[in-house]
Amino acid sequence: MFIYLPPTAKYNVAVIDNFITHLPSTVLLLGDFNAHSHLWGCQKTTIRGKHFEDFLLTHNLSVLNDGSPTYLHPATGSLSVIDLIITDPSLFLDFSWSVDSDDSDQYGSDHFPIVIRTTHFSPPVIN
Repeated sequence: MFIYLPPTAKYNVAVIDNFITHLPSTVLLLGDFNAHSHLWGCQKTTIRGKHFEDFLLTHNLSVLNDGSPTYLHPATGSLSVIDLIITDPSLFLDFSWSVDSDDSDQYGSDHFPIVIRTTHFSPPVIN
């Protein structure tokens, strides 16, 4: 599941909490949360970042990010980690996360490509 929360959108804890309760417990949640926190590699922790830290604790979720920058601000050239991969701790070791090593090509975006790999492959079931 992918989520985009614009940087100017007001963060509503109740809406996010309600949303997560309707997902399977083994969810892999990807998104541009526009939330800055030292916990996932940002230089600062914002109010929204603190809210997401609390959200993760409340719902017992883990962040796969390794601290690598995912966003290059076009005006300032500053780097931050605002794209998060969130999962249930039971899936934490089943996936690896990285920023595309060829960060010279962002495919026209101000976000770097993110590569998610699974360490377990299950072939499709064909009936």
